[in-house]
Amino acid sequence: MDIERHIRELQALLNITMKNPTYLVGALIPDDYRSPNATFESSERLALMGEGQIKLAAHDLALMRIAASTIPESIDANRDRLTGLANLQRVAVSLDLPMRLPAAVFDSNSSADVECLKALIGAVYLDQGANICRNVIVELLLQT
Repeated sequence: MDIERHIRELQALLNITMKNPTYLVGALIPDDYRSPNATFESSERLALMGEGQIKLAAHDLALMRIAASTIPESIDANRDRLTGLANLQRVAVSLDLPMRLPAAVFDSNSSADVECLKALIGAVYLDQGANICRNVIVELLLQT
């Protein structure tokens, strides 16, 4: 796994330059697959932060969609569609995350790509702050 290449490619896909690219290393290598001496951020911690940021951004998107729509739909339904497993897997595939993870990860976790996406968002949040992170999420969630 050429981690440096993956970091460069992800930064290009997300249109950002990380101040601390090791956050992306933490996102790409699940805790169970790293050396006990690893010094980079926990993927589980990053995923928890990323999930919260995804939910916040999706809620804002849902509010904007409802305000602009003439078709009544609940905020919850709109937000749930944006953050549902199928949509998050679509985003993960668009970033080629399944190919960036160790193959053994998928043997024990069929949604490893989504967990990696959440960790990736958590890494962006830690490194770039809430506003840039929100912009990244909105762009990813609205991709067709």
